[in-house]
Amino acid sequence: MSMFRAAHGICYGMLKIMFKFSIEGRENIPADRNYIVVSNHTSNLDPPILGVSMTEPLTYMAKEELFHFKPFGWLIKKLGAFPVNRNSGDVVAVKTALRLLKNGHRMVIFPEGGRSKTKGQLSPGKPGAVMLAAKTGVGLLPVGISADFKFRGRVKVTIGKYIDFSEYSGKKLNAEEMQKITDEVLMPEIARLAEVKVYEHKGC
Repeated sequence: MSMFRAAHGICYGMLKIMFKFSIEGRENIPADRNYIVVSNHTSNLDPPILGVSMTEPLTYMAKEELFHFKPFGWLIKKLGAFPVNRNSGDVVAVKTALRLLKNGHRMVIFPEGGRSKTKGQLSPGKPGAVMLAAKTGVGLLPVGISADFKFRGRVKVTIGKYIDFSEYSGKKLNAEEMQKITDEVLMPEIARLAEVKVYEHKGC
């Protein structure tokens, strides 16, 4: 916890110096329930931005390439990251995520699966966050990052209302149902908070 608090303070100070940094909606962060933070993804700065925006430590799925440089890998592991292979169905990473969520860890998932390629709109959402929420009963906390990452540009984080998934706990959603929730509930809300357009997925 002490490392989290130190990193939190340093990152927050740097963000305030570098950008016009603001956070809205902190009152929506549940004080007594676990959650998965689901956000748009436009920059490598998004993980620390989300870290300082929340009130408790977060756990991250990070692409395994980031762990190849051992000093950096050690650091992000200490700050709550664990590796995932994005090019295949990483069963170990999924099992790790399920175990951490069931043990009360709060987690960040970027449903787009990587950084947005088109400015001003979201990439298609993947159903991983919905799958984890449905399997564990842990709710989703949608967050939008609206940012101009130029020096002293605006970086605004907007935290939306908690989406309760307890009704799905113990139920088995099929792939189509999970994708439908992602497309029709999750991604439009993230887009609204991030002040961007939703990518026109095939289901529109």
